[in-house]
Amino acid sequence: MKLYSHPVSTNARKARLTAAHLGIALEEQMVDLKNGEQRTPAFLAKNPNGKVPVLEDDGFVLWESNAICQYLAAQVPGNSLFPSDARARADINRWQSWELAHLGPAISRVIYQKMIKQILGLGDPDAAIVKQGEEKFARFGAVLNAALEGRRFLLGDALTIADFTVAPNVSLGRRVGLEPGRHVVAWLDRLGELDAWKRTEPPQR
Repeated sequence: MKLYSHPVSTNARKARLTAAHLGIALEEQMVDLKNGEQRTPAFLAKNPNGKVPVLEDDGFVLWESNAICQYLAAQVPGNSLFPSDARARADINRWQSWELAHLGPAISRVIYQKMIKQILGLGDPDAAIVKQGEEKFARFGAVLNAALEGRRFLLGDALTIADFTVAPNVSLGRRVGLEPGRHVVAWLDRLGELDAWKRTEPPQR
């Protein structure tokens, strides 16, 4: 399997975490986002949205990070990351949907303004947009913090792809000053002990 990716992309890291934890070997192809490779005809033929990650598996091309995580987990039957129990899967889907709709956009606003614009040479952060992101992060970060109180992971004692979906954005958000609650910090510390987490850590600026 081949994954089109970028080391700073939190969405790509979801897939990389899942594969690394399950021992799935991926051929990783870095997409040069800085120079617009994601907008070339060759890449758009793989993902018309012009975003990473994209997974290729023997002629099957899959985009959208959460779908990729589920597909990868399905390659290893019986693993705990994506259990067969209907309620557990619904809970995972709930957290994946929530991250895409609420927490992720809040964090991404701040990351883009404070980190990505600097990398791409697009000028200073827009303070108004940063403030909007920080306010939304405060709201939805509190939801995450409350959910993790008394739990090792999002679904309880078992690590799942829900954790690998939500954590990358939160972790990178800390680099730009978004500090989550103490239960979230403890959860990130637990994830930080995983070999897969260490192997997929984005480079420091």
